[in-house]
Amino acid sequence: MVGVIFNRQMSLEDFQRALGPKDMERVGLFIDGNNMFYAQHQMGWFFDPKKLLEIIEGRNRERYIMLANWYAGIKMPGDSADFYNFLSNVGYRVRTKLLKEFINYDEETGEVTVTHKANLDIELCSDVLALIDQYQIIVLVSGDGDFTTMVEYALSKGKRVIVMSTQPSISIDLINAASTYVDLRSVRDLIIKDRDKERLERERLEREKERDRVTETVKKVITR
Repeated sequence: MVGVIFNRQMSLEDFQRALGPKDMERVGLFIDGNNMFYAQHQMGWFFDPKKLLEIIEGRNRERYIMLANWYAGIKMPGDSADFYNFLSNVGYRVRTKLLKEFINYDEETGEVTVTHKANLDIELCSDVLALIDQYQIIVLVSGDGDFTTMVEYALSKGKRVIVMSTQPSISIDLINAASTYVDLRSVRDLIIKDRDKERLERERLEREKERDRVTETVKKVITR
């Protein structure tokens, strides 16, 4: 099944249509927190987890979120506790796993690098499949191609699967497997954190001022 990529700014109504027919009311939301952390850094702004819940529910709560799970690797117990407490308070179930340290040695250069990983793919897939009969729509917020087989299985069970991520952090296989692919940039105005929205607006105004200054300088040079 070929996914559809939205490259324009979507209204709430556009997004609701992308989710599926109105009679498909029950939704399961699964967020790959580590994958999204890097994707959001690439975009230059972060989404508000509460706003994401709100646009899925709809203006008049046309849809019901059966469960909303957030998966993340942590460096130590209690890491980012304030953020995860916030997630719990707004309706998410948070699943965490301690990061493992991997030491990599490059034989050609002799360079030693250390990476940290915590793979929660199995936990996410298990949760999707364990309760698959409880929802009609699955919203997967991740670009990890490892979820492609899980998405294909959910589709075979008659579920509608919406994948949300952004380029270049999204697997083409995952896009093609999904019922619909929604690029996070296309719903930026609906889900962006307020502080990032304000920062981007300030940066836009500064660029406009700089452009105006350059234009005035050029005009003065031309009219001399």
